[in-house]
Amino acid sequence: MLLGEHDFRNFSSAKVDTVKSWFSDLLRPERNHGAPTAPAVGLILMNVGYEGLV
Repeated sequence: MLLGEHDFRNFSSAKVDTVKSWFSDLLRPERNHGAPTAPAVGLILMNVGYEGLV
């Protein structure tokens, strides 16, 4: 599977929690080891899509 290709229909709630924690880590520069933070607007829009899978 190529980077960026995901089958979200097969996501378990554990995987959804992992994705959510990864998104929140992206917003916290102290946990990114100096990596630039991602724009919050894009992550919020992405997170809406995962809510229905839990």
